[in-house]
Amino acid sequence: MKTTNDNATLAAMGLAAMIPGVKHAQQAINQLLDSMLAQLEAMQNGSLPKRGRPPGLKSKTAGPWAGMTPEQRSAEMKRRISLRKVNGHPRDADHPGHAAWAENLRKATKARWAKMSPKEKTARQAAMQAGKKAAA
Repeated sequence: MKTTNDNATLAAMGLAAMIPGVKHAQQAINQLLDSMLAQLEAMQNGSLPKRGRPPGLKSKTAGPWAGMTPEQRSAEMKRRISLRKVNGHPRDADHPGHAAWAENLRKATKARWAKMSPKEKTARQAAMQAGKKAAA
């Protein structure tokens, strides 16, 4: 049974472990408060636009799409679709790399099944059979 002194030591250790997280949360809250105060000051001075995103906030879209206009994005998607039609994917039977892709897939599948225990194999086969019956 733990003594009162042991419990006090554990409680002190717990509090000491929480302090860095609380400090981090406090810094985050202070940054948010500063940001809100700056926005409020800008709003009161009338320097913010009436509609749209407040200045300084970044778009949630990332990558090359962020700087594109809708017309540029549309053109880029059309370009990508046309490349896909021309080059295809190795899983398509008429793709020049289909045979190599299929062989690699077979090797990976055999390796995955070789790692399974007999119980796992049985469960996997039962699940496949159940899927076939549900599809029929």
